[in-house]
Amino acid sequence: MRAALPLALAGLAIPAAAHAQLLSGWSAPAFDDGRPIPDFVDSWLTDVSTGAFEDVTTRTGAQALAADNTRGLVYASTGRSLSTYTVDGGELVQVGASRRIFDASGTGAEPDQITSMGFARGVIYAFADRKLGDEQRGRGIERGFYTIDPSTAVATFVAPSLDGQAFPGIDYNPVDGLMYAITGTSPQTIVSFDLDAFVVTPVAVVPDSIYDGIAFRFDGVAVGDCKVYLTNGLNSRYGDAPIAVFNLETAEFEPSLPSPPRTAENRAYASGATFVPRLGFPAAPGSGCGESCPADLDGDGVLTVFDFLEFQNLFSTGDLAADFDGDGALSLFDFLAFQNEFDAGC
Repeated sequence: MRAALPLALAGLAIPAAAHAQLLSGWSAPAFDDGRPIPDFVDSWLTDVSTGAFEDVTTRTGAQALAADNTRGLVYASTGRSLSTYTVDGGELVQVGASRRIFDASGTGAEPDQITSMGFARGVIYAFADRKLGDEQRGRGIERGFYTIDPSTAVATFVAPSLDGQAFPGIDYNPVDGLMYAITGTSPQTIVSFDLDAFVVTPVAVVPDSIYDGIAFRFDGVAVGDCKVYLTNGLNSRYGDAPIAVFNLETAEFEPSLPSPPRTAENRAYASGATFVPRLGFPAAPGSGCGESCPADLDGDGVLTVFDFLEFQNLFSTGDLAADFDGDGALSLFDFLAFQNEFDAGC
């Protein structure tokens, strides 16, 4: 199916934006016993090609992160609320106020309930844990998987906890259409599951050597370039806890990335992570891994008129996700390149 492509914007040229890869953060407070913590940083970017990192100071308390890389949006949760950020010139800029997450019955999420998020199919997928005390008192939403509407923060229950596990970190891989997660219990295992039947498939057990002799657990997951990155909220004063790297193509762990310093405080908190290729560092060459379908812009797995409409929306707003010819500018040639990808099919 084809749709007419307006050519009025063909002369529009947009400069190339900055790029980065791994966005991660933790839920630590900026105060300790009522006193500000010096040089507090709650989030940072890591260039996965070099291991270099830089601070991001425009977010607070993210123990769960997800990215809509088509629209250039990042979603962050403190565990009970949802915040939305745009990627603007290499910075994160909050859009509107943070909203508390409620389920369809009107029950609100309690602190630390939303432990992990990943963006897929136009919505946020999230895992909600539930403390025993909250469960006994009838507080908080049910334990399990939810979809969260980004515009309303309304959570819809979609599946119970898989195999009784808690999943402190999840992220979506658009190349194979699977959600990847890290289990909360030892031995920690990277698993994948589909978003229809929610069937869990073990991918890899995290070997002891990856922990580098430091007592901690991974609780953040980011997926990009066919690799799974595992992060943690452990303070560096406990030791330089690494960012683990698992290659999905070779099914092997690669050398870990260095852990960014968080703060001078000697504590550990939950960590969130997501892959944001258009924020921060200069773009690294693409890995070309796996099979992908670039024209499937709405992410539903099929090519329809809605993909044309999504392309038009991206182009009209100057979003470089519409730069299909890869020249760093938006022009008529992007319309032609998109139509060629659409005609090629998935």
